[in-house]
Amino acid sequence: MENMRFVPYRLPKGFRGMTVKSCESDGDYYTAIINEDLSEEATQRAVLHEIEHVSEDDFSSEYSVSDIEKKMKTR
Repeated sequence: MENMRFVPYRLPKGFRGMTVKSCESDGDYYTAIINEDLSEEATQRAVLHEIEHVSEDDFSSEYSVSDIEKKMKTR
């Protein structure tokens, strides 16, 4: 995704990643912050998880983050 960048950052234990949406005049951009303490395999899973949030347009959802995460487990 060309409108998405990934940034490694030390997050608290138990957090794999999160994504922030920025609305700019030329379009929407997303920054996924991925826990730099993850293994290579866990990092790949976290990246795919954050991409799924963007591709499913979860940022426009009326549901809470916890409901969205529960729903993702069933996708």
